[in-house]
Amino acid sequence: MVNVKDALGEWFPIMKDLFKKPYFEEIGNTIVSATNQGFVVYPAAQDIFRAFKLCPPSKVRVIILGQDPYHNGSAVGLAFANREGDKMSPSLRVINKELTHSYSTEFSLNPNLEYWADQGVLLLNTALTVVEGKAGSHLAIWEPFIKDVLEILTEKYTGLIYVLWGKKAQAWKTPDMELSNYVLEAPHPAAELYGGKESFIGSGNFLAVDGILMMNSNEVIHWDYNNYIKYISSKPADSSHPLSNAIGHRPTWD
Repeated sequence: MVNVKDALGEWFPIMKDLFKKPYFEEIGNTIVSATNQGFVVYPAAQDIFRAFKLCPPSKVRVIILGQDPYHNGSAVGLAFANREGDKMSPSLRVINKELTHSYSTEFSLNPNLEYWADQGVLLLNTALTVVEGKAGSHLAIWEPFIKDVLEILTEKYTGLIYVLWGKKAQAWKTPDMELSNYVLEAPHPAAELYGGKESFIGSGNFLAVDGILMMNSNEVIHWDYNNYIKYISSKPADSSHPLSNAIGHRPTWD
């Protein structure tokens, strides 16, 4: 396993007690055992906690909950993301279609989704590792850890937007999550690929996220990569600008 303090960055002081729990030793032992038996575990060790590293608690305002990493070698530590330059996964292509449908314009989507994380979108899988070719193989060992992470978030912060796609993600919804935060739901993007009765296209979750953020902090997520470059990454921080400190803003529940 990696040095969790370095891997988690700003999250470590908030989550450090979780790594003293017995289940974390079980997680480590399971991963080591799998590799010793010749199995490949994804993502790479240094990327297991990458979702936290790239979206620190000072920024987080949206949590998109996935299931487990891609088991074909394309996992990068962020739910639904792919390596920059790689072909987009089927789920990410569906996500791109929903963005195009919602905003009535073609989207430039950088598949690494790091720019979403930079704007406060925590792309969190409910299992942080998976054995190659075995979808869901590590869901059980990570379940208590993710449960504790979500409890920390719901206890410490208000005004977060939880985005739950598919029944498995929606099973993580709790009364406490809904009490002082926002919860959005939609069918899983992958359901679009298998002729499901409900459609992810037209669900409107991205529009809803922007509507909530606009209402509370007069800003939106730049889901489009070109807009992110234009409006966020290319602009120097300006403390006099009313939106410069909006990332990480947690409006009280009204």
